Amino acid sequence: AHNTCLEYLDISNNYIGSTGAHALGACLKTNGTLRHLNLSCNKIGQHGAIALAEALTGNKTLQYLSVSWNEIGSKGAIAFANSLQNNSTLISLELATNDVGADGSSALAESLRRNKSLISLEISHNYNFGDAGATAIAYALMENKNLKFLGIQYNNIGFEGAQALAQALSHNESLQNLDITRNNFGVDGDILLTIAWKITRGETLNLAERYT
Repeated sequence: AHNTCLEYLDISNNYIGSTGAHALGACLKTNGTLRHLNLSCNKIGQHGAIALAEALTGNKTLQYLSVSWNEIGSKGAIAFANSLQNNSTLISLELATNDVGADGSSALAESLRRNKSLISLEISHNYNFGDAGATAIAYALMENKNLKFLGIQYNNIGFEGAQALAQALSHNESLQNLDITRNNFGVDGDILLTIAWKITRGETLNLAERYT
């Protein structure tokens, strides 16, 4: 907490658990130098995630945070979503493979409506995300003007989610990179997304790795 020079910290794959996450959260509340923190694969769970999220509310320096592969569940995702509504410095958040669920994805979507600093959000490999999660994020993209990268690959999104995302892409002009590979859009969903992306961005959307 009293360190005056550390800006980059990678302690991924160390299984620090909830206890370690609580300790880091306490430090982040007062730390004024750390900008990049990688905590992926640490089994922090929902309680550890909540502690870190609470710390983000008051932290003014952290810009990049990865908590992928941490079993945070929907409650952990909701905690981070709530913190994003009050944090103005974080620009990249990774929550891949965390079982965020429909409630977690809805909360994250709501935070995207209000947050003005986040430019990269990775929430891939959350298989219970589905059409509900995609639709919630899609509605948020219609209002969000800051996000440049969104990763929602391997999220079990079907045609309904593809429809919502395609509609959002026709309104959103800030998103520059969208990874939606390995979902279940079907051919019709692929066509909708490809056309929406092409019309607004003049580029071809990569759907080469979708599930069939």
